Amino acid sequence: MRHSAFYLLGLLVTCVTARALVSTSEYASLQSFFQGLHGSTNLPVDGMTYDDVESAFGPRIQSSTDNYDFHRGIDIDGTEGDNILAVTDGVFWEYRVFSGGGNTVILRHDFDSTMTINGNSYDHYYTYYMHLWDDEVGGNGTSTDDIVSGWTAAKDNGGVGTLITAGQHIGEMGSSGSSGGDDYADHLHMEVRVGTTNSLIFQLDNPSTTQHGFDPHMNPMLFFAPYTFGDPDYDPTLEADGEYTANDDLTVVYTVNDEQPLLNRFEVEVIDESDDSVVKSYVLDYNLRSGFDASEQELLDSQDTDNPYIAPLGFGDTAIAFSAQLVLPEGWLDGYDSDGYRVEVSAFDIWGNETANMFTVVPESATFALLIGAGALLWAKRRRA
Repeated sequence: MRHSAFYLLGLLVTCVTARALVSTSEYASLQSFFQGLHGSTNLPVDGMTYDDVESAFGPRIQSSTDNYDFHRGIDIDGTEGDNILAVTDGVFWEYRVFSGGGNTVILRHDFDSTMTINGNSYDHYYTYYMHLWDDEVGGNGTSTDDIVSGWTAAKDNGGVGTLITAGQHIGEMGSSGSSGGDDYADHLHMEVRVGTTNSLIFQLDNPSTTQHGFDPHMNPMLFFAPYTFGDPDYDPTLEADGEYTANDDLTVVYTVNDEQPLLNRFEVEVIDESDDSVVKSYVLDYNLRSGFDASEQELLDSQDTDNPYIAPLGFGDTAIAFSAQLVLPEGWLDGYDSDGYRVEVSAFDIWGNETANMFTVVPESATFALLIGAGALLWAKRRRA
């Protein structure tokens, strides 16, 4: 683990409560469940590796539009006709064609025991495989439609569907739906939804239907065994982006190798150094949606720049690292611009691995400079998210 650190003086924080996906204890149960699958899962594009993940889960700048949005799955790069594989055992739930995801195969999978999420009991979760290729010619033995032809869809058969095994060929890669077209390479958009197929968007747009009260999407990287701390290939860093001066934003950059885009959570604390008490705090959590307003779809896909927010950096199939910027706005920092306070920022991946840094600002005659000094501390440890 590379060690470095920064010290900074000044901050302000106002916590915003957002609707959570699941509680922290429920998330711990989901973590444990997915960890138990690691010996039997596989990447959903035949022949591809983690290096081919070109768009991560969470806040991003969409390559085809250059717009900010909250990406609810992962994109894996490839070419038209690449075999799409079931990530884990399940049953065929539905083959759907719709404007966003294009040709989509949906599988249903069982939890090993009933999960309680937001007060409701669930036995299943679902994987989605989107933007698939179909030649629109039935019965010629090619394309996704022919692969699933004859399969029994559990959605239309009382929950009973054709059994699917991990690694089974379930579709062909394409660019159907709103995949970005010619400006965006053929890719698979894969999602996992816990408990229900009803997305947050559907629930908000259809208030008279079954409401679950949470956004069911979770990071699909939970399926795959991660690198761990101590492995030289997994070496995340958390550093300030250049100098910090008074009346300016503080930008902190999280960076890790491009094969492990697992970032899930930022915690920010303002510490009174006279007694080490936390005087202000803020949390952004991708899977729990903390710090993101999930009461309306358009708000989840916009940045609350009055509070700490994510300013995504470019990430694609040619990237050599995965990075994300956490911006602490000047107005959020205002009010703690004197000696006696420090800021602690921690970043966590989906498994709770923590990378943290301490910041303090030392006043100078006209400005405040971000110092890299003796006693600076960067630490990493394993902790539950």
